[in-house]
Amino acid sequence: MNVPLYVFYDGECPLCLRTARWLRRLDWQRRLVWVSFRAPGVVTRFGLDPVRAEARLQVQADGRTLEGIAAVEAIVARLPALWPLWPWLVLARWVGLGQRLYDWVARHRWRLGARQTCAGVCIRPDPSHEG
Repeated sequence: MNVPLYVFYDGECPLCLRTARWLRRLDWQRRLVWVSFRAPGVVTRFGLDPVRAEARLQVQADGRTLEGIAAVEAIVARLPALWPLWPWLVLARWVGLGQRLYDWVARHRWRLGARQTCAGVCIRPDPSHEG
């Protein structure tokens, strides 16, 4: 756990920015390094797939990249204040809901809890494919 976890988030999405701000406050041990995947050169420097980064939160540590619910689990594992959520994440993964719920939130992030719109930056799926 001494290796920093690089967290690649959408630095232009209001919901993502607000979530990152909240999690930074919980990171009193400074275990997370927050990086907007939209910043110039980040995708190339860290070897990220821009399409995957757009669709799901990604984290890297020890040369491994995790995304989606696995990335959330890695963040929770490093923030003691969130450890009470761990059993719920494991249960959600075990019953097969964790990634599906994560993907639903990610697809709808432009309208979930954002006080303003993403100004066309966030993914806005074709309404005929929404679930």
